[in-house]
Amino acid sequence: MTEIRPLNEELKAIAKNELNEVESRIVEDISTLRTWIQKQPHLRARTDDQFLVTFLRGCKYSMEKAKSKIDYYYTIKALIPEMFVNLQMTEEFVEFARLGCFLVLPKPLGGIGGPRIYLTNFTNLDPNKNSLKQYFRYHTIVHEFEINMDDTGIINGFVEIVDYSKYNPAFIKEFNPIFLKKLLVFLDKAVPIRIKGLHIVNPSKEGTVFLNIVRTFLNEKQKQRLFIHKSLEDLYKVIPKENLPIEYGGTNGSISEITADMEKKLLDFNNYFIEETQYGVDEKLRIGKKVNSETLFGIDGSFRKLNID
Repeated sequence: MTEIRPLNEELKAIAKNELNEVESRIVEDISTLRTWIQKQPHLRARTDDQFLVTFLRGCKYSMEKAKSKIDYYYTIKALIPEMFVNLQMTEEFVEFARLGCFLVLPKPLGGIGGPRIYLTNFTNLDPNKNSLKQYFRYHTIVHEFEINMDDTGIINGFVEIVDYSKYNPAFIKEFNPIFLKKLLVFLDKAVPIRIKGLHIVNPSKEGTVFLNIVRTFLNEKQKQRLFIHKSLEDLYKVIPKENLPIEYGGTNGSISEITADMEKKLLDFNNYFIEETQYGVDEKLRIGKKVNSETLFGIDGSFRKLNID
């Protein structure tokens, strides 16, 4: 008997048909993955049923891919401490959450069978008070919650919309391309949620510079899933208006309500983030080739600032 959330019939069918989930074999598959983790001397990972089934679903039940993703999930976190260390709902992030800059919209795209929608907007971000590092860390906090709690996102994947209409060009001065490359490797090699599309809306001149840098770090699959829209009207052609919040002319919740709801959920989930401090890797105990920034990212781990006029 597994301790995983039961799926509704629609999600159950999608998991079966698209993710290769065999209901009668879930217990065995989870057990196989757990046993493998317990035999890895270098790896301290979560082994609860819900966490493991998330990786199995995110890897379409390829056991080898699930093993690899779980290993990278903790390995890459250790290699980006400025991103993942002390990632908790402190007062700093409660205040940041209230800015409403990163939202998980309540209704998925096109209904139950569609991907979850994420929305970034820069309306309330002040470069004199906030930083891109804060944004990325908060983004990760929300993503960690989604990985563990959102069956729709896990099974159907997600699309992310980034609205640059209120983007302040001052942020580009602190942008670090090496840091971005590491995050993209983490998304590709470690995160068990499938990205169905990244939609950029209203990119400014400075935003276009940023996007051109981003493109250089994307693999072919990621490039194919990056879409640029010059206006909201252009976005509506692929993501209908009704799928967006009220402030965007849609019916998918209001930013204030979504923000308040997410703050409560993250505070209730904070014990998970506290527990995460006990998990990780010890490269000295890894059997076989060791992993470091150079072998994984192709860089020496140093950070360089991006100079843009």
